[in-house]
Amino acid sequence: MYLPAFGLSIWMIAAFGIVSSLLGRCRAYWSPTKLFNSLMEGYDREEWPTFNVSGLPTLVKVQVDILAIATPTLCNTDYTIRFLLVQQWLDPRLAYTVDNGTRPLELHRLDNIERMWLPDTYMVNAKLAFWYDVTVPQRYVQIRPDGLVTYAARVTANLICRSVLFPLPSPETLCEVHLASFGYTADKVQLQWHWEAWPVAIVGDLELPDYVASAPKLVECLMPLPIGPFSCLRTKIKFRQIPLPDGLTSSFGTGLTCDQLAAAAAAAASASFIPKDQTPSAVWKK
Repeated sequence: MYLPAFGLSIWMIAAFGIVSSLLGRCRAYWSPTKLFNSLMEGYDREEWPTFNVSGLPTLVKVQVDILAIATPTLCNTDYTIRFLLVQQWLDPRLAYTVDNGTRPLELHRLDNIERMWLPDTYMVNAKLAFWYDVTVPQRYVQIRPDGLVTYAARVTANLICRSVLFPLPSPETLCEVHLASFGYTADKVQLQWHWEAWPVAIVGDLELPDYVASAPKLVECLMPLPIGPFSCLRTKIKFRQIPLPDGLTSSFGTGLTCDQLAAAAAAAASASFIPKDQTPSAVWKK
C-alpha cells in the first residue's frame, strides 16, 4: 500500500506544479504593468487620438468637482478654488481584451501616466495654479477595454474675477473657471462639458458664510488666437455679499480697514452656500 500512495503523491505534486505554472502565467499576462507596456509598443504620445482621422477632432469631456472655495473679499476680487478636474476621451490605440472584456486598467504612477497622450487643458484666468503631489502625485487614469480614458487630477488655483457688478452694501462679483486647450487648435481637440454626468458638482458639505452663490452658468466657447481658434469652457458663478449691518455702509469711506469690513460681514452672515436639506446636485441643477 505504500508504493501506490507514494505514486499518487508524486502525481498530485506534479499536477499542482502544472496548475500553479499556468496560474502564474495568467497572473503575469494580466499584470497591469505588462498590459500597459504592451499598449505602449509603437504608441506616440505626440499624436492625439484622432491624428489619422481627417477632419475629426478628439472630443474631451470635462467635469469639475468642487472641493472648496475661498470667496472674494471686500478688498480683493480674486478667489481660490480647489477641485478635481476630470477629463474623458476615447483613444482607440489603447483598446484591449482582458477577462470578460469589462475589466479596466488603472494607472496611479505619474511616470506611466505621462507616457500617454493627455489633453493640455489649462486655466486661462489663473494667477496661480498647482497640482497636488503630497504624499504622492494625486493624478489617476482609468482605461476601459474599448479605449475610453478617464483622467482625474486634484488642482488648486487662484483665479481672477472679472468685475464687481454692484457697490456696497450688497456687492455682486462675477467669477469663473475658464478652461481651454493650450496647444491644440479646435480642429484637433474639442472640449465639451460632460453633460451625461454632472458637469460641475460640489463634493461634501461646502459652505460660504459671507456669500450666497448663484448656480453656475456653463458655456462652451471658442477662443480666437493668431494661430487659430482654441476650444474652451467657462463656468460662471455670481457671488453676492450678504448685506452688512446698518450704518456700516456710511462708514466705508471713513477709515474702516478691509479686515474690519470682512469681520463685520462675517458677523452679519445668516445663510450658507448649500442648504442642509438639499443635495449638491439639486442646488447646481436649478
